[in-house]
Amino acid sequence: VGYWLVCTVGAGAIARAGGGAGAESGWIILLMLVLVSICMGTERGDWQIRKRVGFVPLVWLLHAVLSLPAGILVVGIVSPELLDWALTFVASLPIAIFAMRRSWLFVAPTEEAERDDSVLTQ
Repeated sequence: VGYWLVCTVGAGAIARAGGGAGAESGWIILLMLVLVSICMGTERGDWQIRKRVGFVPLVWLLHAVLSLPAGILVVGIVSPELLDWALTFVASLPIAIFAMRRSWLFVAPTEEAERDDSVLTQ
């Protein structure tokens, strides 16, 4: 919900300031990349550092690939004025959710993980 809110408020502010649809989409992509970078910096420890660093530029390419199915979902639903913004947001949503699931900032540790940590510290 927070991701949606920041994307919406930022894109709305850009639109009111006279920015075009490309600037609104750029805001969403920038926000997605910042979120993914934060999530990879706080990754739960399963991935090596090279995989975390490589995931950030890979996400940018993955967003382009996800834009096609997102376009199919969005085209008949939103107005033409919001099409570019909605397409960019819908394509970024699975990426943001996946990145947040990898981060300890957004996922509470499970009992099994806590048990493993207690065994390691003893």
